[in-house]
Amino acid sequence: AGVCTPTEKEGETNLKTKDGFEIHFGVNHLGPFFLANRIMAHNVQQKTSDELRIVWVSSSLMKSGKIDLKKRDFVYDGRKPEEDKEKGYSFMPLSYMDSKLMNSVTCRHLAKRIQEKGATYSHITTYAVSPGFCRSSLGRNVHLPLYRKVLAVPIMLLIQRTSIQGAQNIIFATLEDKSQLKSGHVYCDGKEVEGMNQQVDGLGDDFSKQFWELSEKLLEKW
Repeated sequence: AGVCTPTEKEGETNLKTKDGFEIHFGVNHLGPFFLANRIMAHNVQQKTSDELRIVWVSSSLMKSGKIDLKKRDFVYDGRKPEEDKEKGYSFMPLSYMDSKLMNSVTCRHLAKRIQEKGATYSHITTYAVSPGFCRSSLGRNVHLPLYRKVLAVPIMLLIQRTSIQGAQNIIFATLEDKSQLKSGHVYCDGKEVEGMNQQVDGLGDDFSKQFWELSEKLLEKW
């Protein structure tokens, strides 16, 4: 899932990676983006036809994610609430939710690029998964007021799944017969997540391409 750390506090700056990127963007998006590209390049250089799958761990929280390619605030500073109603909308940081949308958008565009490259890349497929609301230490740095904890804990115990249950989604995307899957699409509990796939569809191919090219440019020195 990557990292999840508090952001958006008045007068405070989001944490950054060693290279100066906003931490969710750097760790949750650029890191996997860089790794996926290196794995594919190595795989093609080896001229192997062995099946290769690249699985991105997204989240249903991507529904609240946004990627503003004009402002590009997500690169170094992270998105801030633009309206009062956005404050407190979720206990999860906006930048975390944005990074999960980035995972799904990247997955979709990668599938398109693979298709365009033809036979040389035909053994490579890619999928995004939503593990679900899992009981883990991901949100250990997200602090809630005591009254919200008291209200939330009983509900969370009822609806949360174990980390092992969440991992089944990653295993499914890794092992399921690829003839039963659509490369570039988002899955959860063994089926496509219609709303999340429609969200990516709604952004359009040109948007996904621009976001991909921006990511490449930011990493070109590596």
